[in-house]
Amino acid sequence: MSPEDGTLTFEPITTLDEGYYQCIAKNQFGKDLSGLTFLKRAVLGRYPPTTEQVYTRKEGDSLKIPCQEIKSFPQPTFGWALGKDLMDQSPTTLALNRRIQIDENGHLYFAYVTKDDHRDGRVYKCNVFNNYMDTTTGGSYSRINVESGSLANREPTLMYSTPSPRIALRGQEEVRFKCFFSGKPAPRISWVRVGGSLPSGRYAIEAEDTELVIKNIQDSDEGDYQCTATNSAGTSTPIKVRLDVQSKPLFVPGLKPTNMNATEGDKAEFNCQAEAEPAANIDWFVNGERVNKLDPGHRRVFSEDGTKFTIVNLCKDCPSHKSDLMVVQCNASNVHGYKFSSGYLNVLLPTIITIPPKTYKMPKNEKADDIRTVQFDCVASSDDSTPVTIIWYKDEARIYPDLDERLSLSEKNSLIINIEGLDRDEVRDKYQGDYECEATNGHSVDTSAFEFIVGEVAVGPVTTGGVGDLWWIFIIIAVILLLLILLLCCCICMQRNRGDTYPVDEKERANGNDPEKELADSGFHDYHRPEDQEPIKGSRASLTSTIKLDSDDEGSLAEYGDLDAGKFTEDGSFIGQYTGEKKKKKPMNSVI
Repeated sequence: MSPEDGTLTFEPITTLDEGYYQCIAKNQFGKDLSGLTFLKRAVLGRYPPTTEQVYTRKEGDSLKIPCQEIKSFPQPTFGWALGKDLMDQSPTTLALNRRIQIDENGHLYFAYVTKDDHRDGRVYKCNVFNNYMDTTTGGSYSRINVESGSLANREPTLMYSTPSPRIALRGQEEVRFKCFFSGKPAPRISWVRVGGSLPSGRYAIEAEDTELVIKNIQDSDEGDYQCTATNSAGTSTPIKVRLDVQSKPLFVPGLKPTNMNATEGDKAEFNCQAEAEPAANIDWFVNGERVNKLDPGHRRVFSEDGTKFTIVNLCKDCPSHKSDLMVVQCNASNVHGYKFSSGYLNVLLPTIITIPPKTYKMPKNEKADDIRTVQFDCVASSDDSTPVTIIWYKDEARIYPDLDERLSLSEKNSLIINIEGLDRDEVRDKYQGDYECEATNGHSVDTSAFEFIVGEVAVGPVTTGGVGDLWWIFIIIAVILLLLILLLCCCICMQRNRGDTYPVDEKERANGNDPEKELADSGFHDYHRPEDQEPIKGSRASLTSTIKLDSDDEGSLAEYGDLDAGKFTEDGSFIGQYTGEKKKKKPMNSVI
C-alpha cells in the first residue's frame, strides 16, 4: 500500500487475494469508510480432455448439441466452429441462420437436420470467449451423422425459451429473451407484449427473429412477453416469459448522509432512504463502528423504520465523552448490491450578540444640526470556523445602505446614520422607528431590538427602561426628606421652650404662713418684703420689691428685664412679659 495516497496494489494477484476490501481514513475528528470493493480474479477454465461425441439423426429431425460448462469470470460469450479434427488450430466459424441457433448457455440447436450438416465428417467445437481476458477456449467436440429420412413439413415445436421470470435491473443496458422452435420449414418467430405494446424506440428483434432485445430497462417494462412460431405447417402455442424489473439500492435524492454543520444544543438528523427491489436493508455506522438500532447509545435515536438517525443536544466538547464531531455512514443493501454514503457532523458554537445596540433618544434641547451622526454598535461572537454577518432591519424591513446615501456601515458593521443638515421633523419622519440587529453565521441566529427616537425627553443615549427614565422619582423623594427634617427641628424647639410650675401654696406654708387665713382676714394685697431682709435662698424676689438683683445669684430675674407688678393670678401664675436676651440656665421650679 502506498503511504502517500493509500493506494493498494496486488502484484501478482492470486486467488488468495479475492474478497471484499474497504478503505478507512481517520484523524482526531473522526473516521470515514469507503464503499465495499469486491476483488475477484478474472478466469477462464479449460475443457478437460474428452473424446468427441457423435450424434446420429434422420433427415428432418431436430437436434441439440450441448456445450459443456466451464468456469469463467466474467460471464463468457459462445460460438461454434468446424475443424478438421480435435487438433485443428484454425477452425472455421459456423454460420447461424433461422434453422441453426445458439442459446444463452452456448448449446447448439437445429430446427431440422439435412445431409449438409454432416460437414464431410468435420468436428463441431464450442468456443468460450472471455472478453475481459480476451481469451478463447474450445471443447465439447461433436460430429453429426445424418441418415436418410422424411423431409415432410412439420409444425413448430418449442426447443428453447428464456427461463421465466427473467430478472433485470432498473437501468440495465439491455435484457434478451430467446425462443427457438423446431419444424420444417424453419419457423418464423414473432414477439408481442401481453396487455401492452413493446417499448417504443427501446427494443429490437435480432438473431433471425429468435431474440427480443429491450434496452435501458425501466420499471414500466415489467410484464409478460410472448413469442409465437409459424411456418407453412402451422403455428406454435404462444410462449410467455415474464420480465421482473428489480433494482440495486438507489438513494432517494436528498435523503442520504452528507456533511452537516449543526449548532451546539441543537439536534442533527441524518436520513438514509433508498429505493430498491427487493427492499434495501439499512445499516448505520459512526466512525466506522456499526450502531445497534436496539441500543444506539446516549442521545441517539432511530426512527421506527430505521431510515432516520438523530443525535440530540449536540455538544462540541462534551463533559461525558469526547465530542459529537463524527462521521456518520449509511449502507443500503440487497441481493443485487449496495449503496454507501457518509457525512461529517461538525458542531458549531452558537452565535451570540455580546454588545447589543442601545436605544437612542435625541435630546429636546439639541438641534439636529448639533448631532452629525448617530451610530449603533452590534458586536457578536460565534464559532471560530464560521464568520459572523451583521444584518440591520428597520420596522421589519432589511436595511440596504447602498440605497440611502445617509446610511453606512463601519468596518465593524456598526450602523451609522448621517443626520447633518436635517431638522428634527425630517429626522423623525425618515429615521425614527424600531430597529433590529441580526447576527448570523449561516447556521444560528441571534437578534437584538432597539429604537431611534426623536422625542421630547432631554436625555442622551439611554437604554430603554434605564435609570434615566426615573429622575423625577428621586426629586420627589428628596422633597419629602427635607420636609421631615424641618418638622423634626420644630418639635425639638417647642420641647426646649416649655414652661414649668411654681408651688406657691406649698412654699408659703413651709415658711409658716397660712395663705387661706391671710386671704380671709385681709383679702388680696401686694406683698412687700422688707428691704433689709435677704430673699430665701433659691426663691425669687417680689416684682414690687426694691431688692438689688445680683446677676450672679442663682434664680435671678434680672435676665428678664423690667417687670411690672401685679402680674400674678389667683393661683400664683406669672403672666408678665419677657424682655432681653434669655440665657441658657438650668430652669427654676417656677412659671416663666
